[in-house]
Amino acid sequence: MPVDNSFTILYASQTGQAKAIADEIHEKSASNGLNSKLFCLSLTEKKFMLEKESAVVFVVSTTGEGDPPDTMLKFFRRLKKKTLPGNHLKDLQYGLLALGDSNYTNFCVNGKNLDRRLNELGAKKFYDTGHADDAVGLELVVEPWIDGLWGPLKDILGKTPDFSTVPHQAGASFPGAASPITMATIVGARRLTADDAMKKALEITLDISQSGWEYEAGNSFNIYCPNDEGEVDAIIERLGLTSMAQVPYDIQVMSGTKKKTASIPNYIPQPYTIKESLLTCLDIRMVPRKAFLRTLVEFTHDNNEQRRLQELCSKQGADEYCRFVREPSLSLLELLTAFPSCFPPFERLLEHLPRLSPRPYSISSSPLEKPGQLNFVFNVVKFGEFEDIRKSRKGVCTSWLEGLTGSMITEEGNKANGILKISELSILSSPYVQVPVSARSNSDFKLPPDSRIPVIMIGPGTGVAPFIGFLHHRRKQMELAEDLTGFGEMWLFFGCRHREKDFLYQKELESFVETGTLSRLFTSFSRDQGFTVSLSTPRYVQDNLKLQGDKIADLVLNDGAVVYVCGDAKNMASNVFECFCEIIEKHLCVGKMEAIKEMTRLRKERKYREDVWT
Repeated sequence: MPVDNSFTILYASQTGQAKAIADEIHEKSASNGLNSKLFCLSLTEKKFMLEKESAVVFVVSTTGEGDPPDTMLKFFRRLKKKTLPGNHLKDLQYGLLALGDSNYTNFCVNGKNLDRRLNELGAKKFYDTGHADDAVGLELVVEPWIDGLWGPLKDILGKTPDFSTVPHQAGASFPGAASPITMATIVGARRLTADDAMKKALEITLDISQSGWEYEAGNSFNIYCPNDEGEVDAIIERLGLTSMAQVPYDIQVMSGTKKKTASIPNYIPQPYTIKESLLTCLDIRMVPRKAFLRTLVEFTHDNNEQRRLQELCSKQGADEYCRFVREPSLSLLELLTAFPSCFPPFERLLEHLPRLSPRPYSISSSPLEKPGQLNFVFNVVKFGEFEDIRKSRKGVCTSWLEGLTGSMITEEGNKANGILKISELSILSSPYVQVPVSARSNSDFKLPPDSRIPVIMIGPGTGVAPFIGFLHHRRKQMELAEDLTGFGEMWLFFGCRHREKDFLYQKELESFVETGTLSRLFTSFSRDQGFTVSLSTPRYVQDNLKLQGDKIADLVLNDGAVVYVCGDAKNMASNVFECFCEIIEKHLCVGKMEAIKEMTRLRKERKYREDVWT
């Protein structure tokens, strides 16, 4: 048994959540009489070698379709080498905290895969693995998992357990951008929904010819947007910082700090201004974590408000935290509105607010048809009222994009579903509006390299976007081909509320059918037939899938079709997966568990692919 009181914390984070939790464990280790080292898994063989470690705590998230974070790819590739012997990690004892979102099918799968591989290589688990669910609140698992960590950890390190409580502090640094950011010019925009549709969907065309990166049909990309300036000004005024907002400051780590991971965030420019930081660097819409609420208690003057904050960040107040903070996605400004006597210094915001992250969007065009340009579509996101704190608000990026292009859309343009060029607008002083963008890794969500393979696409609402790109790409391929027999069938299942209000890309899709690019188009309109559920009048994409179940099963199981699902992860994606399980169950005459195994095999072989979001 080791006699040293040192252990290592290794994390892999895509959005900063895992890093913040790893920072918290690192901070608490000293108060528990232990020494810890903290490394990102991207530093494997530079700062640490796993086979030389004796005690490790892992904190890892899952991203995309169950993929490891980018910072973990190199580490996991090395760990999965088949040449490694079964006793490669025989001297390692570990604990693992996996982060995930149960709205996605592959919940915590990256942590589960790491857990399994560590066991295969002879490592021993000293503490039960935690699976924290972002869909209900990571804190529900994270906090008790950390509280229970110290006893088992001290046991393997040869220390006597100490159950003293520890002040909570969490870092807020966020890794830099993973790929180069370049400027793209907006060259067109159009509204895809009627004026009286429940959701407003816009399509924007970008010129990326000078960006230095290319894309494939089906890919997605990042947009880097600022926060709403009015909301930023309201925060500054609320905190009494108006006179200081534009004054340049330098950031320094406070001398004598006990925080081990104290460092200047690399996404805050030096020198900085308060307004600049709030506008372009900090995520002021991130749902406040309990650690932040604990910090706010100190700077809240009203006793009742103090008690309320203490309740929200306590274990006993978990349900109330979810109801009052998490479920309505309370923002920084709304939190300060709810607690009017709270005046935290700006330094505390720098410590706790994460980096303003880019927003990913699916590309709805093909580089074959539009070299140097791309289209993307989005709904202007709206949040409803909440108690007396919020009247309503729009999404950060979608409202920004709407503002940039709002004057481009006229009533006549809406009715004609047409495109208005920025250069035609006299209202703008310059014909060019640019937005920061970067490429994303989308290796799986693209057409099969063999054009003879059938394709089944399921994309209700704006989930249809990448499939519009697929169809543009296939049409161009067919135009250039000498023999049209080399193309497999393409089926699309699309759904929305009303045919006349929000049937996105209706004219384009009908044209694809007429030209033979799209073999079959199945549509469903959930609010056009009232609320009578009948397979003769399908309301959702699942209804049409069931109607075509025999043919779908034949295409997938016998003809090797690839299935693509894009859209909402919380309801649609899980319902579609369940529908496919039912189709497989019926077609193969097997039980539910066998059908799920078959779908799992299709997923593993990349015959069933998802690009979903919450």
